[in-house]
Amino acid sequence: MTAATGIEAFAPIAGLAGRTAEWRRVRFLGGEYDLTADGRTFARLAFTGAMRRSARLAGAGGEWELGRRGFWRPVVFVRRAGHEAALAELERDLWGNGVLQFASGPRYLWRRVSFWRGRYALLSVREQALVTIRANLFQSAGRLKLECAPQAAESHELAVLAGVALYVRLMIARRNSGG
Repeated sequence: MTAATGIEAFAPIAGLAGRTAEWRRVRFLGGEYDLTADGRTFARLAFTGAMRRSARLAGAGGEWELGRRGFWRPVVFVRRAGHEAALAELERDLWGNGVLQFASGPRYLWRRVSFWRGRYALLSVREQALVTIRANLFQSAGRLKLECAPQAAESHELAVLAGVALYVRLMIARRNSGG
């Protein structure tokens, strides 16, 4: 995705602070998800490659590449599109909790906040939920709710947080379904 494909068409993601949005699969069985609220699109995450191990995230703030490496405890990495250096890495422990560490310093905690409903959150280091993601209870796996706390507006990494939350949540769902 480049400016020619509509990056300027994305609404500024800071507008989601204090609101709930939805990651919605663009096409049935497709690998593209749009982050939408009130008829506006804030970001798109598109899986790439045969095994769908990597993805491209685009929003008004730019483009990023997400991927994972490792087998037993995969590390999720984020980098600016076209760059080799990691912008951030998420390492999870055996229970699925982890730390998303940005090379520039900011750190966020990844936690499962509800066992039965499959809710996960990225929290500030003060353990305030900034972004929470969950599956819709009676809808397909192609839709996930994303709740952004009001204080998420303070994070310059909000687009990346939203993309990482979807990427990891779908990675967990795939592992749990045996796929």
